[in-house]
Amino acid sequence: MSVLITALVLVLLGLWATAAYGRLLRLRRAVKGRWRDVAAARKQRQDLAKEVTGPAGSPTSLTGAEHTLEKARLHYNLVATKYNTALARLPYNVVASLAGFKPAELLSPEEAAGTATGASS
Repeated sequence: MSVLITALVLVLLGLWATAAYGRLLRLRRAVKGRWRDVAAARKQRQDLAKEVTGPAGSPTSLTGAEHTLEKARLHYNLVATKYNTALARLPYNVVASLAGFKPAELLSPEEAAGTATGASS
């Protein structure tokens, strides 16, 4: 009887660990997706900034691109915070440490725009 209970507990722990791992994977994928949004908005802003310096450039379109970049940064930070919170909470932190999950860095406006020291474009 005690072997059956032990086996049942182990099966339940395995199912829980699998579910926790799946949730962490989904959150990490969401962080990467939001990062791609930031990178695309940054590129769009940089391309428009080059056009604005030309004779036909429109500062209005650059302002719109800056707004899009800020919106993408805020969404990235929201998802990254949710992911980091999951990594820090027990019992997810046990699965995260065993599986090698690392926290996501939050972006400042300067980092999102690629103007911070050491930021990559």
